[in-house]
Amino acid sequence: MAPEEVKQVYPDKHDNVTLVCHECGHVHRIDASPYKAPGRSGRLSITCVGCGHALEALISFRKHYRKETNLSGTCTTRSAQPNKTISGEFSGIVVKNISLSGIGFIVKSPIHAKEGDILNVTFKLDDSKRTVISKQVIVRRIIDNLFAAEFTPPMDPTGSSLAFYLRFSQN
Repeated sequence: MAPEEVKQVYPDKHDNVTLVCHECGHVHRIDASPYKAPGRSGRLSITCVGCGHALEALISFRKHYRKETNLSGTCTTRSAQPNKTISGEFSGIVVKNISLSGIGFIVKSPIHAKEGDILNVTFKLDDSKRTVISKQVIVRRIIDNLFAAEFTPPMDPTGSSLAFYLRFSQN
């Protein structure tokens, strides 16, 4: 018997997750809040009370769904002064993942940026309209040439092209 793929689950607003047994269909509602604690894994393993089948899931506490991508774009560093762009601090980027709250991207050429800096990013979605997204981001983490950044201001979760893209595009 081949092992089942571990499913990723997202807690509701009360930190509960729902697992359905693939063997008997029994529905399990589980309090996921203990898995938020520092040092705890987000991996949940239970035994179905209906049939004894082992169930496993990974609990994701992210605020927004994160989509893996491979989108081309650019970034430009900014100075501490509002609306003043530093010349020469430009790089092509590849957006590796995206959510309503931010992006993870790889810079193609080095830039002088550190955590807390503001960058301007522009990239095209791979939707039918090739929608251009141009936003300011705050750098939250840098590991080698991989940047994790948060949109500022945050994206509109209801009416934006990005929200539509994340909700309806294929994985």
